[in-house]
Amino acid sequence: MKEEKFRVINFIRELIVYIDKYLVNFPRKDIELKTRIRNLSYDMLEEAYNVNVSESLNRIEKLDSIIAKVKVMDFLLNLCYDKQIIN
Repeated sequence: MKEEKFRVINFIRELIVYIDKYLVNFPRKDIELKTRIRNLSYDMLEEAYNVNVSESLNRIEKLDSIIAKVKVMDFLLNLCYDKQIIN
């Protein structure tokens, strides 16, 4: 794959591969949490692509949106840790 000018995209891609690998072992009772983590990772990738092609002034707002999603992802992963779903 080609190198994107917005390097965060490559990190998000790696995150998605890592998440998909470990979401297989999620318990059924936490299916909503699993779905939320997966959807959030794809949303971050989509927004990063939008920023990558954007040349407009609202680029900062889009970056802030990605940062907010990263913070939500951090919360969800900490929740998984607290529930002892992940190490």
